Amino acid sequence: MVTPTKASPFARLGRQLARFGLVGASNTGIDFIITNLLFFLFLPKTSSALFAISAVACTVAAANSYLLNSRWTFQSKNSTPVHIPRFAAVAVLGLLVNSSVFMSLLATLPPMFPDLESFYLVNFAKLVGVAVALSVTFLGYRLGVFDVDDIAAIRASVTLQGVERGGIDWRALLPLLLLALVVRLLYLNFVPVVYGDGVTYAAAARELVANNIALLDVFWHSLFDFWEAIFIAVGMSAYAALVTSTLIPGLLILLPIYLLTQRLYGSRAAWIAVLFTALHPRMIEYSLNGYGEMFFFCAAMWALWGITCLMSHLRKQKRPLIVASIGLLVLFLCRNELLVFIVLILFLFAYCQYKQGFSPWSTIAVILLTMLVGTLFYMQSSVMLWGDGEYGLFAKSTNLEKPISESIDMHVGAKFTYDYDDGRKAEADISMSTLGLRMLERWPDNINYLVVKFPGMLMSPLFIIALLLPMLAGRRALYRYDEWPLLTFMVFPLLFYPFLNFEPRMLFPIVIAINIFAAGGVLALVAFIQKKTGSEKIMGMKAETLLLMVMVILLLLLTVLLGWNSWEKRYYHRQVGDWVNQHIASDTYIYGDGFGYISNTMFWTNRRSYEARPWASTAKKLRLRICALNKKRGDSPPVVIFYESFLKKANPELLPLLDQTPPAYRLIKAFYFSRSGRIQLLALQCQHDQ
Repeated sequence: MVTPTKASPFARLGRQLARFGLVGASNTGIDFIITNLLFFLFLPKTSSALFAISAVACTVAAANSYLLNSRWTFQSKNSTPVHIPRFAAVAVLGLLVNSSVFMSLLATLPPMFPDLESFYLVNFAKLVGVAVALSVTFLGYRLGVFDVDDIAAIRASVTLQGVERGGIDWRALLPLLLLALVVRLLYLNFVPVVYGDGVTYAAAARELVANNIALLDVFWHSLFDFWEAIFIAVGMSAYAALVTSTLIPGLLILLPIYLLTQRLYGSRAAWIAVLFTALHPRMIEYSLNGYGEMFFFCAAMWALWGITCLMSHLRKQKRPLIVASIGLLVLFLCRNELLVFIVLILFLFAYCQYKQGFSPWSTIAVILLTMLVGTLFYMQSSVMLWGDGEYGLFAKSTNLEKPISESIDMHVGAKFTYDYDDGRKAEADISMSTLGLRMLERWPDNINYLVVKFPGMLMSPLFIIALLLPMLAGRRALYRYDEWPLLTFMVFPLLFYPFLNFEPRMLFPIVIAINIFAAGGVLALVAFIQKKTGSEKIMGMKAETLLLMVMVILLLLLTVLLGWNSWEKRYYHRQVGDWVNQHIASDTYIYGDGFGYISNTMFWTNRRSYEARPWASTAKKLRLRICALNKKRGDSPPVVIFYESFLKKANPELLPLLDQTPPAYRLIKAFYFSRSGRIQLLALQCQHDQ
């Protein structure tokens, strides 16, 4: 009698992958059929309707997936009482991933491929969403739903030991810092990094150095202004100061990431986390674009490292206490609304200390005292510079009064912000009661917008690797609560910012945390492979090397894609700005569309964009308002710049102006760019209004 040999783990995994692929193909067919049927039946116009269609299709496909995977792919003998809740959790995660990727691509692909029919765009977006979701659901089903006894036994034996008092291994870290610098400089050489809020921060820093208090926009004044002003004060150009102000913290943030990951999962994981962060497309972009996020999130990471070290309540931890105090102070002085996060993290620290039998009050008192003294010094410094406390602390607001973010609906946002009749009146009428109601009203739109923008901000497959960490590693970190500060940092934006005017860059804490958790996930996967196969250490090293090579290649390819997209969207500003410098007198006042368009162009002229043009329903009303503004400044005819891409989204009432120049307008120059459409510069004749 021949005794059947037990199949190897790789053979069994291969069969499961093959069966899962067949089941996935059937699910994909169901998903595509329902998506196309509902799409062409209802012709959805909003992202909410698109999400509903995707959700219905994914739900039906998930039901089919459960039946086939439980009975055939994984051949589970007990699939009802235990597996259904776990399966449902994984299915919901797959639905969110599928729908989020689907909606994100439908939001970004049409501008990139304007001539492609909607049928092809919808199906390509759905195909990518399904592919990403399949990878997530297979891991979830294989490691968290079916064969849980087998996985649990291995998971209990896999540990990631952190380092309690580890320092920086500069021999390992310096090459990564050099790699990060080289990649950023290459990106800078080919991609226009100047846009949006980075330009506005640079303008605020410039006026700060020149002490032009009347021209300083208080909304953009924060500690970041002082930081960027240092580089302008030593003689750097506006462009060099903008880049340097974020490049330095963009490199320095790698140090607390290294130390925090080392404490959680060890030195090898720390090296991997720094590698992922150094090459992440969004980390590269925001290390160069002059936005304040990289500056204060660098401070936040130092604070998290300090708080995590203090969690263990070791007596001689003066350095982490000082670092945590200063980091939280910088965070508060850059983004005042993050006081909510500071209170939350201190409450978490107090809770964990109590659970361990320690008193937290002395540590919290030192942190709060440091923040109080630093805040008072900051406020007094502002008063000494300008003699007005208005520019001291809470000038940077969070747009709570706006009915909706311009990122979600630019037409509503532009009308509210730049309509000098209705918009200003609406702003003045807001009370505390209506403010709370408005926060609740904007929540559904912000959540929907978050789902659309989430994949584009994460912009890497690292979240899949991060999911492996809790699935495969039983004991993680040195102490029970060491992961909590980082988890709080990661979850906070999802809980807090949907009530405000949500912006994709507010998801940066999630990007940073995923890089760290993914580093632990790599080591957990390697350990799992070794335990599962019983192979020698060399097998794990090969698996780790292969996985890191694949991730590095993907990150670099995504960086190239991001750079190309940025070039297509923004390169015209420098060309238009150069033309303005050569052909328009320096004493001419130039007005243009808001939300970054005019400021981006004017940055390259070395002139001030005094204010965005007013929103108007007709060309006549627009001319009257601009002429009224210009009358206070001089007799030179003002020039207004129209961007077709902006008009379509924010002020379509004025689109006919691009086709036929109305009376009292004179066309000076017209540009056309394949991605951005027409850009026209028109001079206004104001003498008839006197």
